[in-house]
Amino acid sequence: VGGAIFATVQGQGNSTTTGFETSDVRVNDFARTADGVLAFDLSNYRNSEITVTNITVDGETYTTTATIPVGESRTVDTDITADQTSGFSDYDMSITYNVTDGIDNQVASGTLTSNIDITGTQ
Repeated sequence: VGGAIFATVQGQGNSTTTGFETSDVRVNDFARTADGVLAFDLSNYRNSEITVTNITVDGETYTTTATIPVGESRTVDTDITADQTSGFSDYDMSITYNVTDGIDNQVASGTLTSNIDITGTQ
């Protein structure tokens, strides 16, 4: 399922995320879906299960309860809308998550770079 969603990112040139490389939760890939919203393939690098509670891009926040077991990945579709553009832009991005062993509201932060324009939420 995730592969079909992320096929569109290949056509977006060098779309990247940076800053998550050493985080407990990492962004493997992302794309603007056919519905015009952002979707993220996230991995759990912590030694405990995590639950993603918020994904924020350019001040637009999507609230979720996406649980990711240890060492696994999960695709999270958001309601953050974006239009494709010809030029690349950088956007602040953060992922807020809770750890099963009781550490809540952990934040992983980085930058999303892509040829998109964040337009709001659905």
